[in-house]
Amino acid sequence: MRPKRKRLRRKRPIPNYGGTACGDDDQWQLGTMIKQFFVLVLFFFVVEVVATVVMLILKGRLTEEFFRNQLRRRYVGDNGTDIFNRAWNTIMATLQCCGASGPADFAHDSRFLRTAGGRLVPNACCTQLSGGAINTARCLRLEPGFFHRQGCYIALGKTLRASQSLVGGVGAAILTTEVLAMASAMCLLHGMN
Repeated sequence: MRPKRKRLRRKRPIPNYGGTACGDDDQWQLGTMIKQFFVLVLFFFVVEVVATVVMLILKGRLTEEFFRNQLRRRYVGDNGTDIFNRAWNTIMATLQCCGASGPADFAHDSRFLRTAGGRLVPNACCTQLSGGAINTARCLRLEPGFFHRQGCYIALGKTLRASQSLVGGVGAAILTTEVLAMASAMCLLHGMN
């Protein structure tokens, strides 16, 4: 009589994400990877839907007055290093605007006015001359043509309205692709069983 051989059981390999399955239990491994793919796509889908709902709910709170109050309370000027000040400086320079409603936002009880040393507007409100230079002296005296008069709330609203349909279309395409990817993953998993 032959002695029974002890059958060695191989450990299940960790799924790799290169798109191929290797090892003894290929079907198990492939099924695990498909489930992980489904959960990952589902996570992104849920995050996008929640973000959209939150944006729709908060849309009514993002008024010109809200932006003006935040600007007066938190904006310190061109030398501000936090994300709030850098964001406002970038918005004002890029969209060629000044303040939330206009340059007057900095004149009435604003943090900028208390820390600016007599300046009425930050450098980000100044118009750039040809070559990118700024006539700071004339801008800070609020001479016409040397500073932006339009408020950033209006300028940002125009920019967002102009790209609203593009953003909505791209978002809808991404969500549709995610739904199709999840459906394909479930069909593959069902076909394996």
